[in-house]
Amino acid sequence: METYTSLHQVISQLNQSKSRIITSKVLADLFPKISRQGRYEIIQRMLHKDLIRKVISGIYEFTERPLSAFEKAQAIEPNSYISLETALNYYGILPQFPHVITSITSGKTRTKESNQTYEYIHIKPDLYTDFQKIDDFLIATKEKSLADYLYLASKGLRNDDISELDLKEVNKTLLNRYPWCKKYVK
Repeated sequence: METYTSLHQVISQLNQSKSRIITSKVLADLFPKISRQGRYEIIQRMLHKDLIRKVISGIYEFTERPLSAFEKAQAIEPNSYISLETALNYYGILPQFPHVITSITSGKTRTKESNQTYEYIHIKPDLYTDFQKIDDFLIATKEKSLADYLYLASKGLRNDDISELDLKEVNKTLLNRYPWCKKYVK
């Protein structure tokens, strides 16, 4: 197996692929003949030359094209979408800026630490709906981010006081599609 490839060739291939995230799998897909050790060495050379920066273990971003916090959340857990307090703030519904980037996943609830805290909250697979792609991340719609929040509030996992939320831009008809929202929003 080939174990050495020039950084110029790697960067060129990554740029052609439009990949903004670098992982061993991304390198394996682009260079199938390179061994696992060879991919590790490429990543180490790129780190040493400050071409990439670690997001979390095994996931890297280009130094010159850094990912947004929301894109990092998606890179860490591809089976997720931004929601809850983070999306509510994004849409101007929640005035406070949350310090944790919160996403919904059909996978396990977990927290990942980087230079930012990323929280992934499990939700039943049939409720894993109503999100959209913006740039390179997925985010719940306004109504779904509020519905996710109220769903967790109905389970005692979030505060059910919504008096600080600015609901004037929320479509109440869409929100009422979610049965647990009816008691909170009239």
